[in-house]
Amino acid sequence: MTEKRDSDQKILISFGEGAYGPSIRIESCSIEGIMEIRNLFLELAAGRVREIRLHEIGSLKIEDIKEFFLKYVPGERAHRKTLKLAQTASKGLIFHWERSSEGWMECAELLEGILQDQSPGHQYLTDEAIDDALVIVSFMEL
Repeated sequence: MTEKRDSDQKILISFGEGAYGPSIRIESCSIEGIMEIRNLFLELAAGRVREIRLHEIGSLKIEDIKEFFLKYVPGERAHRKTLKLAQTASKGLIFHWERSSEGWMECAELLEGILQDQSPGHQYLTDEAIDDALVIVSFMEL
């Protein structure tokens, strides 16, 4: 029997071992969920917010991650490694994902293909060879 998701639960964020190593999956079965994630990226890209605490957003369900921060950093402070595992202990995993305005815009633009096609698919947003985990946004692949 498959577990039914709450109607207001459009997005599931989970951590686990994927085909390319440690992975954070951001999954949604609704276009509205993908749009919500894209809009968060656009808020950071525009500099309207400097930090988003995904673990504090009630419409998101987060599993196996204690805290997940998205942060805007000025272009001159942007680093090649964007996703860092800040804590691993018994207290839980804490991730910091830092991008410049251009970096967050790139993430938002990568989701446009999913939004236009509206068919099952996924998009990789970090580099498994550099970052502490691979971030994957998945649409209708649950």
